[in-house]
Amino acid sequence: MTKLELRPYRAVFKSIFKREKKKLIGAIGKCEINHIGSTAVSGLGGKGIIDIMIALHGWKREKEITGKLKDLGFTHVHPRESGRR
Repeated sequence: MTKLELRPYRAVFKSIFKREKKKLIGAIGKCEINHIGSTAVSGLGGKGIIDIMIALHGWKREKEITGKLKDLGFTHVHPRESGRR
């Protein structure tokens, strides 16, 4: 069993997201990019991981975009993965 460590909220999460969003826009172009999960909610503790959701108008550029995300060091979690959203 994996041990999960919960951490208190830190105000720096917002600025980290903004910095990462700029990197993403630079790599894939302007699109809807959202800060989601516990770090997006002021005062809420959690895993301390900045979760980012990118909304696209279809999957035509999926391989191109996921390749660029991996080049930036991001991990892609596809909604079709079993048990994931």
